[in-house]
Amino acid sequence: MKARPLLDECVAVMRRTNGCVFFGWTKDGDDLFCNTAFTNADGVTAHLAAVTPLLDALLDGAATLESVSVHGPRGRLSEVAAAT
Repeated sequence: MKARPLLDECVAVMRRTNGCVFFGWTKDGDDLFCNTAFTNADGVTAHLAAVTPLLDALLDGAATLESVSVHGPRGRLSEVAAAT
């Protein structure tokens, strides 16, 4: 799989990201799903900053992005939206 090195690097980066509870990839046919959980909005924004260069490389030919979904307390989602 062409994307494997970038997926592995994402996992390595997230192991060093404060606030990350879990991070991993699942595959269903040709579809990849990134599953993450964080202790707080700061963890999500740190995640976005850390993986953006890797996602840019991944989307530069190895994959396409179909959707992003963020779930959390309504009052805290604006903190994440401001970082995107």
